[in-house]
Amino acid sequence: MKRIACLLAIVMAWQLGWGTTAFAQKGFDVQHLGLLNAKTGSKTKLGLGQGTKAAVKALGRPTRMGSMYFEMEADTAVVYYYNANKLYFLKDGLVGFELNDNTLAFGKSPEQAFRVGGVLTSEIKPFTETKSLRPGAPTTYTRYLIDNNVLRDLKPIAKPGRSRNINYKAIAANHTRYGDEKYDGWFEILFDGNNHVINIATGE
Repeated sequence: MKRIACLLAIVMAWQLGWGTTAFAQKGFDVQHLGLLNAKTGSKTKLGLGQGTKAAVKALGRPTRMGSMYFEMEADTAVVYYYNANKLYFLKDGLVGFELNDNTLAFGKSPEQAFRVGGVLTSEIKPFTETKSLRPGAPTTYTRYLIDNNVLRDLKPIAKPGRSRNINYKAIAANHTRYGDEKYDGWFEILFDGNNHVINIATGE
């Protein structure tokens, strides 16, 4: 089985025209984000790179466990299933996940998290915020709002397509970074025709 990242890279490059835009070069910052147990509302997060013990502490025990062979790494990942959601661990570090139901969420806190079933409303609009990182050097950020969640460096595009065998009507996707450091991964949110989130995923 080819790793899903390979297919995703091809799909997103074709759809979003990455490589020539400053938007894509910046990437989606995952530094302060993590997986959350949406059923309990716990604020304990599981971040990328953390292990299976941290997963149980943050999310509870998985519904079941499995494995998947990744050809690019020539290694077998441990898969933790939380209902319909899948978490992938290589060398006991979280390298990716697929959220297919709303029992798990991904974000900064339970109040600011992406989750399946969230609505992409007609009120979406970009807004700018200027911050001064040091005296005399203001920086302007463009943000996008979706259902009271702040999308940093993710721009929803209403263009139907197919990603990882999932049909969607709109997509918000980008490669990832960790603070100011580039992170060799990707992140995407898929929406249906009613502007509801149907899938959230990331990987390396």
